[in-house]
Amino acid sequence: MSSTAQPSGSAQPFKILSLDDGDVGGLSSLLILEKIMENIQNAEDLADTPKPCDRFDLIGGTGTGGIIAIMLGRLGIEMFLNPKCVKTVVLATTKVNIDADPIRFRTYGATASLSECKIWEVGRATSAMASLFKPIKLGRENETFINSSFGHSNPCKILIDEASELLADQQEQEMLILSIGTGLGGVIEMGDGKNSLTDALKKIATRSRGVANELERKYRDQKGRYHRFDTANSQGAILASNRLEPSDVAAHTKNYVNEKRHDIQSFTKILMNGFPLVSEKNEVVQKLQELQPPQPPQPPQPPQQPQQPQQPNKSDSDDPVAVYHIPFHENLKFVGRQDVLYELDNRLFTHTGFQQVALVGLGGMGKTQVALKFAVESLSEESHVRDENSINELLNELCHFPLAVAQAADYMAVNQISIAEYLELLREPNEGKIELMKHNHVDNVHLNDSQGAVATTWFITFRQIEKASSDAVDLLRFIAKVEAKAIPQTMLPDSGNKKAVVDAIGILLTYGFVRRQKANGLMRLPEHIFVMAK
Repeated sequence: MSSTAQPSGSAQPFKILSLDDGDVGGLSSLLILEKIMENIQNAEDLADTPKPCDRFDLIGGTGTGGIIAIMLGRLGIEMFLNPKCVKTVVLATTKVNIDADPIRFRTYGATASLSECKIWEVGRATSAMASLFKPIKLGRENETFINSSFGHSNPCKILIDEASELLADQQEQEMLILSIGTGLGGVIEMGDGKNSLTDALKKIATRSRGVANELERKYRDQKGRYHRFDTANSQGAILASNRLEPSDVAAHTKNYVNEKRHDIQSFTKILMNGFPLVSEKNEVVQKLQELQPPQPPQPPQPPQQPQQPQQPNKSDSDDPVAVYHIPFHENLKFVGRQDVLYELDNRLFTHTGFQQVALVGLGGMGKTQVALKFAVESLSEESHVRDENSINELLNELCHFPLAVAQAADYMAVNQISIAEYLELLREPNEGKIELMKHNHVDNVHLNDSQGAVATTWFITFRQIEKASSDAVDLLRFIAKVEAKAIPQTMLPDSGNKKAVVDAIGILLTYGFVRRQKANGLMRLPEHIFVMAK
């Protein structure tokens, strides 16, 4: 398990590192990972570069990625099964059944038939491909194993399933997923068409992209949970031919890392600090502010006049209120300088402790305006919403469902009612709730008004779940027939297939149809989902 201390006000995620197969392109994965570790070293002012095994809870891969996973999680240890180190999973396939799901060689909880495998044997099994490396016989049954990349060159989905099984009986814990590709697939240069290595790499690249695209769609609405870095998505994609040189891979990767430096830095911050517990509340606050009726225009302000220091209002609350002094009015014509603002945020808020930054440059370059813009943006979240208790109640009542939150804000703005009054309406009997959920929310995303209603959105999402898994539909129907709160997993129908139940729960969790309570791991249906399901 990752052992770094988490700052207060953050949620500790279960951190997964997934590594693709891809021949010499595996060097690209290592260079990207090295950059992330260097970012951590700089941010935490460490003497040495941290090890990935100290920052991730589960490391896995196949082929080249499998060998890298072994190196990162098992270096210096003879036996592969060793629970003292970070959990590591390496994939390989039995030669007699290459269409089956790959075998997971685990460093923990291994099956008895594979528990005596040594590291070099697992490395041979995951890298045995066609005429390149010979298959290897392993285990008590002396089965023949080969590389699993022709169906699972991107092992990320399998590692997510593995993590779900590890966390199934524990308190709910978010996953932070890092998937690193090898740069294959952006541009494929075919030689004479007869080279088996080129053909193999082409197939591997295609499968990797498919899994990556699927996971991108799945986690699109779960900001910050899934991250994919792959030089195949840049202009410097690595060519899948038999003329790859390590120097070419390194050059392409260097360009890619520079292009994606902001995304890599964003991931690094989450890896170090976890998910902010207040992030969802801040998003809702922002949404409520955006959808409030427009304020009447303010008279023009005299330029560059000092503001009076803000003093706490004792009538609002007995809690201490921050006092700040911004000596100038905001410049509403300020544009650009996003790179400088990002760097300020990175230097001031990524590191722990007291931080100072000096803006240096010739007179008239805009140093004061940049500092003013940064100060105003940093304080903007605290200037509008005072009723924290009502905000939290509304969040809990709507279970942080984005469309429901936007719809609620729209309803309050149109009808000029407070959050407390909306909560009273929301707590009426089921018929009243359904009428609220039928209220249409209009924004720039939905094609028509009816798509903005939570009731309609519920049915659209339910149809998607129906297509994805009949087990998930059956599970939802069962839960809707009982009290939709505090449901233990042991209460669910026993289909005889534990994995199917875990997968069904995972689908319902992904779509927000089921929530798992953090305090005790019990499941519940959000109130609006329960009403619609019944």
